[in-house]
Amino acid sequence: MKTFIYILIDPRDNQVRYVGKTKNKNRRYYQHMNEASKGTRTHKNNWLLSLKNNGLRPEMVIIDECEDDSWIFLEKWYLEVFKAWGYNLTNLTQGGEGPSGYKHTEEHKQKMSNLHKGKTISLETRQKMSIAVKGRKYSDEQKKMYSEVAKKRGISAETRQKMHETRRKNNYSHSEETKQKISQNNGKRKKN
Repeated sequence: MKTFIYILIDPRDNQVRYVGKTKNKNRRYYQHMNEASKGTRTHKNNWLLSLKNNGLRPEMVIIDECEDDSWIFLEKWYLEVFKAWGYNLTNLTQGGEGPSGYKHTEEHKQKMSNLHKGKTISLETRQKMSIAVKGRKYSDEQKKMYSEVAKKRGISAETRQKMHETRRKNNYSHSEETKQKISQNNGKRKKN
């Protein structure tokens, strides 16, 4: 049976406020709403109750799905990603409902990697995630982290072709300073 990783979005400002997992999307959504009314006062419950008192409800967006044994890694990973993007999450734990600091074996990491290769997120979900991050300012530390991740991942030939076509279509050209930096970097690569 599939496990879904989801986010709850505040309709007032389109900010992601919670990351979770579930096997039954509808049941989990209504559990959140019932917990807010009847449960203990937590950051998440207070947020949900404030929405409810204003006649609003959070939007639940499924951002990933996995097999039963993979959800712990994914929930923790998405929590870290959304925190790194600067979202004020209401989660009380680091995710995974297990001991924090758990390290996956290399075999399990490889299995997770293989599971997600070639997987795409639906256009609708990508648009919702895009709306949620529009206008967000990133610190220099965050920019550096994203840059490092992108360098490790690399750019596919298909993406390079799309970038090339977009530049050509928009008559884009680099400044002289940028051309010099590119030339210097290409020279370094040839030496290595």
